[in-house]
Amino acid sequence: MPEMLEGVRQDIEARLRRYLGLLGGYGDPEYVNSGGSAAIYKVPFGNELRAIKVYNPAFLTGDGAASEKRRLALQRNLIGHACPNLIKIFAVEEAEGTAFIIMEFTEWPQLKAVLEQVPDSQVPQLIKKLVAAVTYLEKLEIVHRDIKPENIHVSPNFDDLVLIDLGVARELERLFEDGDDSTDHGVKRPFISTAQYSSPEYLFRLDAPSPEMWRALNIYQIGAVAHDLINKRPIFQSEVDVGNRWVLARAVLSKTPSFPDARPERLMALKSIASRCLVKDMTTRLSLVDWSDFDFEVNPDPLEMLKRKFENFGEVIGGQAAITRDAKVNFERSAYFKRLIDGVRAELIPICQTKAPLSISRCDHDGIYGFSCSFTFGQDIELRVSVEASWSYPMNDEVAMMSISRALYAQGELQEEKPQKVVCDGAIGVGEEIAIADLSQAVALEVLATVEALEAVQNSSASD
Repeated sequence: MPEMLEGVRQDIEARLRRYLGLLGGYGDPEYVNSGGSAAIYKVPFGNELRAIKVYNPAFLTGDGAASEKRRLALQRNLIGHACPNLIKIFAVEEAEGTAFIIMEFTEWPQLKAVLEQVPDSQVPQLIKKLVAAVTYLEKLEIVHRDIKPENIHVSPNFDDLVLIDLGVARELERLFEDGDDSTDHGVKRPFISTAQYSSPEYLFRLDAPSPEMWRALNIYQIGAVAHDLINKRPIFQSEVDVGNRWVLARAVLSKTPSFPDARPERLMALKSIASRCLVKDMTTRLSLVDWSDFDFEVNPDPLEMLKRKFENFGEVIGGQAAITRDAKVNFERSAYFKRLIDGVRAELIPICQTKAPLSISRCDHDGIYGFSCSFTFGQDIELRVSVEASWSYPMNDEVAMMSISRALYAQGELQEEKPQKVVCDGAIGVGEEIAIADLSQAVALEVLATVEALEAVQNSSASD
């Protein structure tokens, strides 16, 4: 959004000074910055500083006036809110022919400006606090729509944050009722939500507005912020640097974000969550991510959980061991799937060892690539976890949807079966270590559940 014209800014500053004179108790305003629709001023108030957002009066008249006033009413409803990770709002008033929003002033820097300085140890907690702000709004049936590092301010020691700029937030039932919201009174604004941080379905209006769509947008934008914190670089920055909006739009639609890293194990759990948040398909994204996934203390890494389980396992249970378009695509998919198998094997065998000996076999069929992980417990119990890759994305033949299923056998007889569920997306040559981690963790959860069930049976038998 371009800065406000100087003549307009001088006019609204004069209005602000008159307004502050009527209020009393405020010092002289100091200009901070502006966009096309409003300017921000820093104003002393007693022993503290406050930020005052002053609207361009043109935005409160004409065709868009009703929409802007609903946004003001929404922010008025947030006065006195109880979320520590949302900017505080003290007053929302219309006066002097314009509108004023009085908020807390934060001296904390924008996350965008300090991305490279954020230590890895603080990244999970920052994301957790961002989720707290977003879910607080969600419970009020409000969607922010512009979650990005520019709208997040972080504390100097990087242990806290606040989400700002609620000016584009909307009530769920009001969204899209006003028709085309791609412009503001002639001010060029291709997308209300910054395109760089917008989900494909929102950017291209691929799905009808619904609570599910807005949750999917929230999840995607949080994943994009997590991507930036992990990589210390903004998402799709190469495309932004080109300066062509269509290049950026194409990347949002079809380019899978990756996490290149000399240390693949670094922030692995968060990489896994972020990659699921950034899945292109809205329905798949919603099936892969739940807000509880961000409670990192409650949801530790399944691989670590399984490793700890086997460290104390003893001998309680037992101690013994897709139709492709052309040959090139088929070869690349097959090679990619072999790398996945090798990666999953390398993750699980050192943990399971002789406590639950693992064997892996390929089981491709009808153009679908698959492999089965077989874990044996003693002489009688076998767990089979099957992984399948479905190359079903029409716009990208290098991306597969990964799903798993499980079956438990006793003395060769099927005892329990769980149907397929989607685990993650996998892309050839992009973020392969993330797909390996996602699949390994999903398999580990199934093994962990089996071990705990067998332990329960063992303990029950011992007590009888």
